[in-house]
Amino acid sequence: MRPDFSRPNLAELFYHSASVSPESQALGCEDLSLTYAQLLDLVESVRVPLGADGSEFVGILAYRSPLAYAAVQAILAEGKAYVPLNPLFPASRNAYILRKARITTLIVGEECADSLSALLPELRKAAHPIRLVFPEWMPSLRSLVDAAGEAVLPIEMKMGSALSPTPVKAIPEDGSAYVLFTSGSTGVPKGVRVRHDNVLSYLRSFLAAYPIYPHDRISQTFDLTFDVSVHDQFITWAVGAVLIVFPVKSLFSPLAYAAAQKLTIWFSVPARAAFLESARLVVPGALPDVRISLFAGEKLTWKTCEIWKRIAPQSRILNLYGPTEATVAFTHFEIPEDFPETRAYQGGIPIGRAWPGQSVQVRAADGSLCRAGQAGSLWLAGDQLAPGYLDEPEKTAERFISRDGTLWYRTGDLVIEEADGALQYLGREDFQVKVMGYRIELGEIEHALMNCSGAAFALADVAAIRGGMEEIFCVLPGHLAESKKEITLSLKRLLPAYMVPRHIFFIDDVPLNANGKMDRGALKAQLTRS
Repeated sequence: MRPDFSRPNLAELFYHSASVSPESQALGCEDLSLTYAQLLDLVESVRVPLGADGSEFVGILAYRSPLAYAAVQAILAEGKAYVPLNPLFPASRNAYILRKARITTLIVGEECADSLSALLPELRKAAHPIRLVFPEWMPSLRSLVDAAGEAVLPIEMKMGSALSPTPVKAIPEDGSAYVLFTSGSTGVPKGVRVRHDNVLSYLRSFLAAYPIYPHDRISQTFDLTFDVSVHDQFITWAVGAVLIVFPVKSLFSPLAYAAAQKLTIWFSVPARAAFLESARLVVPGALPDVRISLFAGEKLTWKTCEIWKRIAPQSRILNLYGPTEATVAFTHFEIPEDFPETRAYQGGIPIGRAWPGQSVQVRAADGSLCRAGQAGSLWLAGDQLAPGYLDEPEKTAERFISRDGTLWYRTGDLVIEEADGALQYLGREDFQVKVMGYRIELGEIEHALMNCSGAAFALADVAAIRGGMEEIFCVLPGHLAESKKEITLSLKRLLPAYMVPRHIFFIDDVPLNANGKMDRGALKAQLTRS
């Protein structure tokens, strides 16, 4: 089936597939299987109470369930933008996102009852009650919100209340599709606002280069708060394929589930594949049906590719690169069968070239263009660029820069352009890192460390401590060693689980460089040797 990209609202892609193939499977979620017609019914039921919300953004607190994915389509179909919350995040972080996006309606799934319970005390502080929308079959949520008093307005969705699909609503010319909140260096997350046309541009480019078909079964290993989840959902439903949502319990040992689901398209962060090797879970030929494997979110190594070739021997392997601000993936590189390890710069696979119509530049610190083979900062331009950060004009101006009439996004990533035009990723020029595909500002962790410990300094970084996989570690003054347990508990309340350091070191003498600054390199080397 050929996708119809002529209409500006992304929800039209799903509605078109539902009209063409209503009885085809659309979604697999653990033991649940929904056809396009069944998923459309759920989408329409979610839409009914959204009509009374006059705000631009609607929140989603649902996790790896049919309701979570129906909510995305329903919000878009109503001409609004979705803002996902993660039930694994601290309640204070989710409450901040709700306030920042001025969300007045939150769609809640029963699987997130505990997260909602933790969030309710934060909601009671709000100036106005928030509308909580949940399906009528969820009495546990009804009792929970009833106990919240005037902080919320509970609204039960009447399932099957829509007799026929209602037209997808028009969007404003600059209409947002979603807002995702990424880590912020000041300890405060910043919201990246992405438009419908940004996503449509990406989808057109990807599908022109790598056709996907209705018979494909596509993985969803990512949470809604991770922008690559956008790829999985909209690629799948644009072509009438099947989205296979991995249960949490299968994420760290995914091969058996993927094989049982007869997966044909795999997408994950490289760490998922690398973990299989370290955990001795690699099964040669485990995924014989996979024909395309996508990796993004962090550095893909040559060794990880070799591991994956053993697991999915019939698969093409693609390395995708792109910050949230540039809509899912901006560059791509398909690894040739005979790709030599010697071409893997510092062990990494190239991130390749930009999609047609998008532009890249490599610039030196003084803003001048770099020559091939010269390391520099990666700048991006094109219609995949987001308009900026939600209500953050100064931060937007820092990263989105106009040069000669073209708007460029300064990524902060260091790259080298090879002689053939392919880009090699070197790392960050600041203290931003990626762990398990999550983009993390080390400054945010350090900010939390100093807040909960009272320390005058804190250092966070990533390293392969004691020969293992790269993990976040932190360093605090030695006199705080007796407070390690309390510090760890406080961090868990302040930060998402993936940002909490796995190792805390307490030292008295911090190595300094010639400028009197903490020497991260020397400290990392010292800790990895110990």
